[in-house]
Amino acid sequence: MFLISDKGNDVNDFSNNSKTGETILITVRLLANLSAYTPTGKEYVKLIVDRQETVASFLDRFGIPSVLRPIVVVNGRPAKPMTRFSDGDSVLVYEPVTGG
Repeated sequence: MFLISDKGNDVNDFSNNSKTGETILITVRLLANLSAYTPTGKEYVKLIVDRQETVASFLDRFGIPSVLRPIVVVNGRPAKPMTRFSDGDSVLVYEPVTGG
């Protein structure tokens, strides 16, 4: 997975290279406390990921604990753990709201 800087000029390697040699660009937004899990600590990042990346493997790479039970939405639709990303996907990740 590679992070593209906010300016779009620099690409920094933040994990393993592509397993298949095929990569895609996705836009990720991690809301509230989850933004701490991005490589920059910012809520919004653009990433180059392996075409075979799934929601589950993506959350593992970011180190987001499953106990947080994050909700993942891809292009406005709820995503399952085995959902694969496509080039240009918009990904939103947030924690469920709890109350008492």
